[in-house]
Amino acid sequence: MAFLSCEEMLAAARSQKITLAEAVLRSDLEESRLTEEQSRAAMHHLWQVMQATSREYDPAQRSRSGLSGGDAAKVEQAHKEGKLLGGDYLSAVTAEALKTAECNACMKRIVAAPTAGSCGVLPAVLLPLGVCFALWGAMNALIILLHLALFGLLADLVCRVIGKLRKKRFARNYAGLAALLLTVAYLGVGWYQASHVWRTAYTVTTGKAVGQLRVGLIADSHLGTTFDGAGFAAHMKTLQAEKPDVVVVAGDFVDERSSRADMVAACKALGGLETPYGVYFVFGNHDKGNYSGGHAGQTPEGIRKAGKRSGLMPDRDFTAEDLVNELEANGVTVLQDETVLLDDRFYLIGRQDASEETENRGGRASMQELTQGLDEQYYSIVLDHQPHDYDGEAASGVDLVLSGHTHGGQLIPLVQLIDWFGFGDDNVYGLERRADTDFVVTSGISDWAISFKTGCRSEYVIVDIQGS
Repeated sequence: MAFLSCEEMLAAARSQKITLAEAVLRSDLEESRLTEEQSRAAMHHLWQVMQATSREYDPAQRSRSGLSGGDAAKVEQAHKEGKLLGGDYLSAVTAEALKTAECNACMKRIVAAPTAGSCGVLPAVLLPLGVCFALWGAMNALIILLHLALFGLLADLVCRVIGKLRKKRFARNYAGLAALLLTVAYLGVGWYQASHVWRTAYTVTTGKAVGQLRVGLIADSHLGTTFDGAGFAAHMKTLQAEKPDVVVVAGDFVDERSSRADMVAACKALGGLETPYGVYFVFGNHDKGNYSGGHAGQTPEGIRKAGKRSGLMPDRDFTAEDLVNELEANGVTVLQDETVLLDDRFYLIGRQDASEETENRGGRASMQELTQGLDEQYYSIVLDHQPHDYDGEAASGVDLVLSGHTHGGQLIPLVQLIDWFGFGDDNVYGLERRADTDFVVTSGISDWAISFKTGCRSEYVIVDIQGS
């Protein structure tokens, strides 16, 4: 029999120890007496009809009365002109709902519904979500659905409380509308914070004779995610205006989806930076293709195959060696468990990424090894993509550690949950001091996989070091 509430669906899933989707499917099969193949075929047909209704929409067509038709096109045009306040998703939902209703009125495709006005609700929600799947992938579509469900529960609770106080239930589904508007507004802000780049500045002090030193820090550009090579070059012009003494790239410069063309353009942009001490680079867990199950010496074809196995479906057509060659050709120094002394003023220590320990069986040096024999009178800066070795780095006596990787926790409440429950020993975002060592973790200049940042913003970081 059909479920009458969400509670019934959840109870059925729990009692049968199956997923919610499986519980709904079983109930449908029992009621319709169809086979699973027939049910899925029927759903596929309905989806095709929804798509066809949208695809074949004719804004010039009118109903017999002449009162219905063309409104969906007006909404789409107003959205293009920036006249609507609801954002991309809400505008798309409104337009798709009108298309279905207008098709009904014009006697093209008749969609049965409890009321004439509600006939376009389901396709209106599903079709834009289908676009989300196509453009942003399953992860972002899931994020949208989860927020829609969460805001739906909260809005429903509020409406129930208000209804009890009024001693009268709402005649319309205001909770659903509120959930939709809240989701669009909230994730709209999240998308804006992910796709735009802000300046974040920190000041640290030391008693060492390093004088005034300005460090420009970027990490997690994941080229091709938020911006391409040209977009990266534009951000480097902004960074150049800060007049840094040295620029450091703390890993995940590229990933499995990055193209050679974007990589080459971004390397040229790094090479165009004018700084007294140059530009330095360390690997992250994506730069070598390790994340998709590859390794440093793998061919582009091998990286693509590994990515398909892992579900990443990469477009990458270059190897880690190609990346190093391009960086060095543009004057960028790649540090792989290496230390350099710059101008008898400060050390720069570049660590191999922590993923080397799992992928290449302990393939990175310890902090003890990297700092052995260093002159303690000089200020020391460590570049370590993943902020997972705070104890070892603080014990080594280095002065400053710069990291990325975490994306600032990306979404609320991930940062808070990590802080509250103490998952790991690293900092998720910001400036922290342990013993005599300052640690800076950046949220990154781009996003990865998830196109929303609700708990932080994309950023480049300026660290001003004030010494004696």
